Amino acid sequence: MEQRVQDSVPADTVDRHGARESIFFGATLIFETTGEKLAVRVRNISSGGMMVDCTIGGAIGDVVIADIKNVGKVKGRIAWAVPPRMGIAFDHTINASLARVKV
Repeated sequence: MEQRVQDSVPADTVDRHGARESIFFGATLIFETTGEKLAVRVRNISSGGMMVDCTIGGAIGDVVIADIKNVGKVKGRIAWAVPPRMGIAFDHTINASLARVKV
């Protein structure tokens, strides 16, 4: 079954300093231009973005699809990268509390 990319309110209309869920779980980033998949560990997540630990970095502005448990696929861009972490700004807001729900 194919998941669709979650639609919501544009993230640039949301306060970047909003509440973050501090949490540790695995997710997958898919780089839109290459299709490369990268396993990451989410350190914190908010409605507008997330910070991840990763083994390799991307370039600021790279478009990625984040496959997040209980949330689905969310399109965004690399906002910053300082190895071994990077920040992803979502194109649309999400319900970040869904990531905490146990499956």
